[in-house]
Amino acid sequence: MECLKQKNRTLLMCLILLFFANLSNGQTYILGRYEINPAKKTVGVLKPFIVSFDDGGHGHGEHFVLDSTINYDNTTLFVIGNDFFFKEHINQIYPNFDVNTFKVISVSEDFCRNRAGVLSRDKNYIYVRNYYRETINISNYEVINDFIYRHKVSGALHFLSRKGKLEGIQGVTLDAETVQHIASNYFMDKNGLYLLGPVYDENWRYIYDVKLEDSKGKEIISACYKLVFTII
Repeated sequence: MECLKQKNRTLLMCLILLFFANLSNGQTYILGRYEINPAKKTVGVLKPFIVSFDDGGHGHGEHFVLDSTINYDNTTLFVIGNDFFFKEHINQIYPNFDVNTFKVISVSEDFCRNRAGVLSRDKNYIYVRNYYRETINISNYEVINDFIYRHKVSGALHFLSRKGKLEGIQGVTLDAETVQHIASNYFMDKNGLYLLGPVYDENWRYIYDVKLEDSKGKEIISACYKLVFTII
């Protein structure tokens, strides 16, 4: 199996590939939805099945089916978030996947109906992968950061909401040079703290985009930190 690395980030778990490559005891190993047999150099993929019983009933489940499209000696295993994909399958989940610009934005954020998933992007698309799958075309946007995008024609800023949608900013003006995502729909820039998207006012009416706190010329420092653990 081939091991591919990118500048400043690694999409592949090279250790796993090298581990499998040196096994020859005939055992199979389960990795996500794949069953790998290093001795036979084969990969099975988990597929659904249905069985019919004599009494007219039905049963269903999943089993591993050999995938002849995966070339064991010349494939690549991508590890994206908590999921594993061989290169022969990557475009089924991430269409138009660009390996040179692809990055994972978040794995633990709670996107779309409180279901955790993987949020990622490349130069042309944002990928929201959880219970629902969204692919957002950003080819007409300038990337300010992972959560803020500027339309190339109108110049308007848009934010990536906690629902995995690219939404316009209506009620406030953000400083594109200093704006940062904190958590959920909370953002900050040199001028203050903001809650973007629809929120209720004191009369339980919807309003959009609220400035929660003015910086009053002082430096704002977020008290929220993302913890990243790297195993070497």
